[in-house]
Amino acid sequence: MAVVKHFPGHGFVEHDSHFDLPIDNRELDIIEQNDLFIYKEIFKIIPSNQYAVMSAHVLYPKIDNEYPASLSTIWMNDILKGKMNFEGHIFSDDLNMLALKYHSSKLLINLQDIDYILYCNNREAVLDILDNL
Repeated sequence: MAVVKHFPGHGFVEHDSHFDLPIDNRELDIIEQNDLFIYKEIFKIIPSNQYAVMSAHVLYPKIDNEYPASLSTIWMNDILKGKMNFEGHIFSDDLNMLALKYHSSKLLINLQDIDYILYCNNREAVLDILDNL
């Protein structure tokens, strides 16, 4: 199975989410025209059970000013699953990335729309997450 990433897009930000939280200040209609259209095309031609989508650790304050897309119910549920009718699997990006350093206490609460979570290179944190599920 292929994984299409990083929803809703990563191309219009300067910062690398491995080291910092990228912020994209564009309006939703501009993001739809420049980023989401490719996902819509993929969704039309490939059955959703043949691929998955990986979320992006990018903050889009004009859509959700509290959470990056990867933790955002607005992005994952309302837009991806609702508006775009995506029925496949959703993967998080690595939750150990520094883009989420200010959201770490809210990770499990906000992952209800994610099917598979990735937490890489930090065994202690993974064990802590498993202990607190």
